[in-house]
Amino acid sequence: MNTFKVALFSICFLGLTIHLASAQSTGGVNLKPKEINVKHDFGRVMGLPLVSKDFLLDMGEQPGIVASVSKSCGCTEVALKKGDTVTKNTQVKLGISLTGKPMGEGEQAVSISFEDGREFHIAMTYNYIPPPSAEPRVLVFRSFADVKNISLSYPSENDIKLVSLKSNAVWTIKTAEYKDQKLNLTLSPRDTSTPREGKIEIATTSTRLPLIKIPYLILKKSD
Repeated sequence: MNTFKVALFSICFLGLTIHLASAQSTGGVNLKPKEINVKHDFGRVMGLPLVSKDFLLDMGEQPGIVASVSKSCGCTEVALKKGDTVTKNTQVKLGISLTGKPMGEGEQAVSISFEDGREFHIAMTYNYIPPPSAEPRVLVFRSFADVKNISLSYPSENDIKLVSLKSNAVWTIKTAEYKDQKLNLTLSPRDTSTPREGKIEIATTSTRLPLIKIPYLILKKSD
């Protein structure tokens, strides 16, 4: 009797384990290489916010009705939805939004299932090089002793040098150092007697973005 109970418990436990594993695997698209029908490499992408490509699904002579569209990331755009009809001449546009993506290689996947059981799995790879940027994006000064650090990032560029700094205010540049693809500036306003606002135009030897403009604000002195 005890042997029968142990066997029954083992079968129930095994069934529960299989059910849980199946439930966890349906949360997103996790494609194995052998399941990929199409793989497209966008290559090196220099600062573009979006990359896209038209894909022609090989439907043959029999059209298909889309049952579901799954994406590995919310950043992936698919010009196709449930209920759409796809024929052998239908091109489907797929895209990847790269805004906020870190520098380096990445991959996104799309799975398109049809009501008749056919499936298409598409993998898209890229090597993203973000655009040059500045931190902070806005400078706020309260006195002439208020010193600010500006970090200008230039991915994929080397040995960037400061050419000029222009503005409707006069600034004291305390340091200008280039390291690890970043140009770091330390500056302060020479005159804070009059509140003002404007933009600091920083020109460099960068070929990708030779001029960066940063808004600034000099506040009124407190009494």
